[in-house]
Amino acid sequence: MILRNVEAIPTTDPSGLIKLRDSIYAADLFTVATSHLKLFSWIQLNKSPSIREICTEFQIKERLQMSCLLF
Repeated sequence: MILRNVEAIPTTDPSGLIKLRDSIYAADLFTVATSHLKLFSWIQLNKSPSIREICTEFQIKERLQMSCLLF
């Protein structure tokens, strides 16, 4: 595929692919959160921690939500 005009608005919508990708990883992420990180036990002990506190505790980077980019 040759891009002729990089400023043109795309004619296709990639949101379906993004949702499919996210759903594929969802089961794996849930398994890691419950089995390896003990995430839900930690949240229960820490009474509703913020996303930043969770990321700091488990040394993970916060993921920017795609909806923030679109709106």
